[in-house]
Amino acid sequence: MYKTLDLPTYSDRRGILSVTEIKKQVPFQIKRVFYLTNVPSRISRGFHAHRQTNLALICATGELIITLNDCKTDTKIKLKPNQMIIIPARVWHSMSNFAKNTVIICLASQ
Repeated sequence: MYKTLDLPTYSDRRGILSVTEIKKQVPFQIKRVFYLTNVPSRISRGFHAHRQTNLALICATGELIITLNDCKTDTKIKLKPNQMIIIPARVWHSMSNFAKNTVIICLASQ
């Protein structure tokens, strides 16, 4: 149904570097990249599934709740910084409870 990953992260006095690699963490060819910022905490987004598109959502900063439904099970996941969730095509998803300054990077197969 879905897969969550803690991304490889390297930290020192200069900051934090997180790495995402195609084939290692992202199981599909990336055709499109977009990101979400400045989403008010009271706003929810998504509420849809994609027929053919697979998604990888990366929490760059902040946190949020992702709700997934595969027509059998409703699952809620808290996505935190340096975590990624892979959402396959045909899985209904929504995003809510965005913390202040949350940034979500979305990698899409189409």
